[in-house]
Amino acid sequence: MARIPASVLLPAIACAWLLVACTPFSRPPSPHPTAAYLLDGKTESSSRILAPAANGPVLTVPRTRSAPGFDTDLMAYVTEPYRLDHFAYHRWARKPADMFHQALMRSLADSGPFSAVLDGSSPARADLLLETDSFSLTQFFEKGQSRIEMEINARIVDLTDRSVRAERSFHVSEPTHQPDPVSGVEAANRALSRILEEMTDWIGRVITAKENAGP
Repeated sequence: MARIPASVLLPAIACAWLLVACTPFSRPPSPHPTAAYLLDGKTESSSRILAPAANGPVLTVPRTRSAPGFDTDLMAYVTEPYRLDHFAYHRWARKPADMFHQALMRSLADSGPFSAVLDGSSPARADLLLETDSFSLTQFFEKGQSRIEMEINARIVDLTDRSVRAERSFHVSEPTHQPDPVSGVEAANRALSRILEEMTDWIGRVITAKENAGP
């Protein structure tokens, strides 16, 4: 067998490596594409919408702050104490705290006692401030079943004197129909609907008490 001279073989190898290096690498499509889900609290039994109160206070609602470990669009779950995991192929369309804030703004605007509900970035003057923080949303798995836990802290500040009018923590637990992420999304929206109803009712009672007390 004739031996190929090194002067021919080495350039051929170099060209082969160059072709490989210049070929774009494309990964095969994932067999499990990631699905994104919404959190809006809209259910079939939506609460009735009331017209804004012409003489009601103006409320401003800054962005909701997440609890530690929850400032992400990843979908969190727990199977053992103190350990937080995330689903690989299911996530939220946005950070849950951001979607909660949007749903809260809509719920308050439809509740009636305010003449206007403003986003925290609005330069308009407001009478009251609603702060929300430590928001968490978790799916817990235990003994072949699962449930959704949603928590949020809220406080109402009177901007005329910067005093805290009321403060409260809200916690809702909602069982899932099946121990899987999709059922968790459905339960999370039911939990959001419940917590929004509780918060709206609480804020309305605080406003009524303030109005009855007078200046």
